[in-house]
Amino acid sequence: MSDHTKVAKKIIELEFVEMSEVMMGLTSPRPFPPSRPPIISISQWTERFATLTALLSMQFPLKAPEIFAYLAAVLRQSETIRLDVRQPTTASS
Repeated sequence: MSDHTKVAKKIIELEFVEMSEVMMGLTSPRPFPPSRPPIISISQWTERFATLTALLSMQFPLKAPEIFAYLAAVLRQSETIRLDVRQPTTASS
């Protein structure tokens, strides 16, 4: 069983997987890289979550709205955090 198949199986069986293990195109025949770099951006996380969502939606189609609602909440929160970071601080006298 390939690494991709093992990760897909864990996702479908609702087992914990590190998001860095979830690669775009889990069915790809190429092997996983020896070390998985950490996810450092919301876009990297979103790409991996999309793969996870595709697998879960096939197995649990009635849960798809909940999964997408979670994704929307994460994206809203990430935007709020980005806006907070960009806000200039005002020095009070």
